[in-house]
This record gives sequence, structure tokens and C-alpha cells, in this order.
Amino acid sequence: MVYNFEQAKITAENYLHQSHHHRSLKRTLFAMAIKCSIMGQESFKKIEEERDADFAPPAIMCMSFSIEFLLKFFIIYYETSDFKAFNRKKR
Repeated sequence: MVYNFEQAKITAENYLHQSHHHRSLKRTLFAMAIKCSIMGQESFKKIEEERDADFAPPAIMCMSFSIEFLLKFFIIYYETSDFKAFNRKKR
């Protein structure tokens, strides 16, 4: 698999620059879920193009982490939103 290390370096520098701004936990978890999903999808595309499955486990891990981050996002969203109070009032 061929990676563009220069582009990865620029992306990492941009992320570090942006990390100085305050983000909510919900926004961070959602962003991480999206980025992991994109990395997993791109890895699977590259595997398919090159017909080399050596990097399948990391691609699967990226997709798994994406799901995990998304589930955590929904748990935090539920716990910190009015949905919880609304459901308690209905009972």
C-alpha cells in the first residue's frame, strides 16, 4: 500500500492546529467517528485496487472504531440532551 506521507503530515499539522480550539465531547466523538470511517473506507479501496489484503486488519479496526465512536456519541448525546428528561416525563 502506498501512502502519501506529505499529505498525512499536513493533515496531522492541521488537526493539531485546530485542537487548540475548544470542542465539545459530542463534536469530538462525531468527528472521530467520521474520520475513522473515511480511513477504513479508503483502506478498503486501496486493498481492492492493489489486490493486497495485508492491511485488511487495520481497515477493519478503523471501521470498528468508527462504530464505537458513533455509539459513544449517541450515548453522550442522549445523556446530555432533553430526550432523557422527556422520556422520564412520559413514564
